[in-house]
Amino acid sequence: MKVNVRDDPSGQWLENSLKFSVVQAAAQEAGYAEADPSADVDGFDARSKLALLSTLAYGEQVKPADIYTEGIRRITPIDFEYAHQLAHTIRLICAARQTPAGLILSVRPSLIPQSTILASVRGAYNAVWVRGEFGADTFYYGRGAGPHPTGVAVVSDIMRVAREIRHSSAERVSPFAHSTLTPHKAVPITANESAYFLRFRVEDKPGIIAQLASALAAENVSIDAVLQLPNANWRNLPFVITVEPTTEAAIRAAVARMSEMRFLVEPPLVLPMEKAL
Repeated sequence: MKVNVRDDPSGQWLENSLKFSVVQAAAQEAGYAEADPSADVDGFDARSKLALLSTLAYGEQVKPADIYTEGIRRITPIDFEYAHQLAHTIRLICAARQTPAGLILSVRPSLIPQSTILASVRGAYNAVWVRGEFGADTFYYGRGAGPHPTGVAVVSDIMRVAREIRHSSAERVSPFAHSTLTPHKAVPITANESAYFLRFRVEDKPGIIAQLASALAAENVSIDAVLQLPNANWRNLPFVITVEPTTEAAIRAAVARMSEMRFLVEPPLVLPMEKAL
């Protein structure tokens, strides 16, 4: 089974080419982000939600610290521009994937096809998409931020607890599908397999693509496409390389080889590309 949660109240404004500081201020003013927005921006709030959902779905004692987490601080409007060129968009995706080795858990910005239902989730809305081994996909959608939705959720939880205290019954249905919880055996994120989107910012000069391609080839990573939108700033030139499906371990090793290339203005931004959700 696979569980994906889209939890990204800031993505709507970033996608409309506003600066991150403007996005953050707008989210705070609307009540979608706290005065200290790090829990949202750095993915910690979404990580806690994924830990709870994974525990419910898989019967394992998942802790937030078990989950690989990246926030959205490095996402810029240019990343959305390139994603749109590929008929994708960017969303903060919480993913729980069941593999023969165990659960791979992650919270990170990812590219998803614009044709998928999760791509249409915007603003304060959250969504949960579940795929089982035998059943059809199911999708759950609703507001996940703001004073009224938060208040309703808190009060409904308090009322449920109060009813259970007053009418306690050994036969009541447990929220868990499992009678006992087993210890969680974490599978490292390096075992994940995906296509990847690599966005670079470079000081333009001859031979850059050849050097980057050499680093990828050294880790048996194949290039799928190279994209460069017009840009007059040759000292800070953004462009994108997408690669064919490979392991996270291989893509990290390739990026490590690139770290000493002096034409890089900043470390590459690496985002997984989901095939379909």
